[in-house]
Amino acid sequence: MRDVPKINFQKMKRRVFFVVSLFIVSLFIVASCTEKKVDLGIIRKTHKPSPNLISFDLKYNLSKEDRTNRNFTKLSSRKFDLEIDTIKYTRDEIYISYLSTMTGCIEYAGDFDIKGDSLNLKLIQLNNVVCPEVEVARVIYKIRNPKNIQYKISKPEFGKYGEPNQK
Repeated sequence: MRDVPKINFQKMKRRVFFVVSLFIVSLFIVASCTEKKVDLGIIRKTHKPSPNLISFDLKYNLSKEDRTNRNFTKLSSRKFDLEIDTIKYTRDEIYISYLSTMTGCIEYAGDFDIKGDSLNLKLIQLNNVVCPEVEVARVIYKIRNPKNIQYKISKPEFGKYGEPNQK
């Protein structure tokens, strides 16, 4: 008769416990590290800019002077620099143009909100593209201003995108 090997159930229980514990911990790590992804296609379809936004444009084909010798701090500031930026109040409209650093692969929509005497410009990200490309662009807003109010205007903070208005 052959000898049947003895099974050490204590060791087996420990190994099973260890493997199961390792599996559960791995699941927690994977679950906690996953990013919440925003479906930007939905944002594109549902974003409704302010009715007073007449137009928004980005111009990347800038002159050599506009593209070079620009201080990054000035371009990413929320304050306007009258050397390179323009704010014009005309009858019933505000024309705003400024240079800014932009992530080149991202598609943007413009918007704004008004709080008291402040007009805050917003950039809404419309696609979910990640790339290292940073470009200098001229950002242009044309806003209806029927009351001809002189607002304190601020640019969007660099790298922070506004929440879309979903109406």
